[in-house]
Amino acid sequence: MGIKISEQELLARVKAYNHMVGLTGIIRSYENGCRSLYEMAEYLEVTEGFLAEVLEAYLLKYGEGVTIDNYYIIFEPYLSIVKMI
Repeated sequence: MGIKISEQELLARVKAYNHMVGLTGIIRSYENGCRSLYEMAEYLEVTEGFLAEVLEAYLLKYGEGVTIDNYYIIFEPYLSIVKMI
């Protein structure tokens, strides 16, 4: 049984995820040579645990992947970033 959180807390978490990481942060970290979750977390100045929460939330929100700014971010089965031509 999981821990229940209020809708207000969920909204606050999503706001923090978007502010501290965001889809553009994932792309920036990729463009700056980050190739592991550890490197991404270091670059974004968040913990690996927080980054994992962000990626899980984005997987739930966007599904397998999402397109943004000529990039396709794949969340499952593992994180991948593809630059589209």
